[in-house]
Amino acid sequence: MLHPTAPVAGVDGAWYLDGLDLLDSTSVAAQMYVATAHLNDDVVAIGSHDYPHVRQFVRPTRRALLLASVEERQDGSEGSLYVLDAAHARRLLALDRPVERLPIPTAYQLDDLTFAVVRSLITADNALGADDRLLDSEEQGMEQHLQKERSVVARESVPGLSQVGAAWLGSRFCSRHALQWLTKSAAPSALWGRAQIGEEAVPLLLFRQQHWFIDQFLQLAAGGEDQPGMALCVPEDVVAASPIYDRIMLFLALAWLEMRGLVTWICSEPEYAKLDEFVLVPGQQAVVGTWMRARDTIWSADVAVRKAQVLDYDLAVRHARANSVLEGSSSTDRLRSAVDYLGLGPVWKTLPGRCRELGAYGTVDMLQARSRLIGLEELDKALRFVGSLAT
Repeated sequence: MLHPTAPVAGVDGAWYLDGLDLLDSTSVAAQMYVATAHLNDDVVAIGSHDYPHVRQFVRPTRRALLLASVEERQDGSEGSLYVLDAAHARRLLALDRPVERLPIPTAYQLDDLTFAVVRSLITADNALGADDRLLDSEEQGMEQHLQKERSVVARESVPGLSQVGAAWLGSRFCSRHALQWLTKSAAPSALWGRAQIGEEAVPLLLFRQQHWFIDQFLQLAAGGEDQPGMALCVPEDVVAASPIYDRIMLFLALAWLEMRGLVTWICSEPEYAKLDEFVLVPGQQAVVGTWMRARDTIWSADVAVRKAQVLDYDLAVRHARANSVLEGSSSTDRLRSAVDYLGLGPVWKTLPGRCRELGAYGTVDMLQARSRLIGLEELDKALRFVGSLAT
């Protein structure tokens, strides 16, 4: 929900962003200004007559967003909104850098793609920023848990932690636990994740520690015979119930995994949705670490080495690989299958081009991540990778 106000000094609008499941709802100050299109320069611009108010709006150190509104043009094209973080506007309007206009790239047009990015970053960033001191304290106490093969921490043991904060803490522990307890005698070949909707894939795209974990996993998997992969269970009814912007976020996560060299498999049978998250060394070991959709716990970790246990996890991966709805021998083919399965056909004609534009300018110049735990660089790489699929 967006409740803008007229540009009146001291009066700001608010943009309310609701989470579906993982993301905590939040709000951000927002102000709308009339802008003019400068298509030859691929920008829209807020005029200098608004600068006194814009400077006052962006001066506070809080997070805020500028929305530039371009009215319907003479050629009949519809009007649209463009978004820019106040921190970037503050830099552009610095007194020692006088400018005749405040430009916002047309790549930052507010549509399903940019809304997915804005919503994901702001909700996750606000939650992690609020939890920063608590997360730092809890991470310092992880060592005692990492020494145990089995570890479970109840959600109620860290009161006041946001859902995103709990997700970061759980994923951080499970990543470190997996790397500590993986066997040194053979290479892991597969990951099993529990993300079903785009909101649950946000950690893959935004959490720096998830980027680090995938780097470490790929290094270990490099000695194996098979190309490593990641399996997810995404039932058809879950896809049908997800808004299109959320499905776009899930697609970007799949693209990022493929870009990093992981084959993606998606099975659709609901019975696999409750399976624990794990890292598999075929025939030898499965290191379990569940943090996604773990309502009563922040994490639940274990090491399975008995053959009967390992076989269950092995069979799940074999099933996902053999029955994946993502068909094809190449990343391009699998991602095109993902477009069909996720119902992105209606937007696919324009989505690669929009990803290419947004990736070229960079989300890091549209939004500013405040939390040290979040990075936008990998998201930009995923956008550029999707953009290359249409070439």
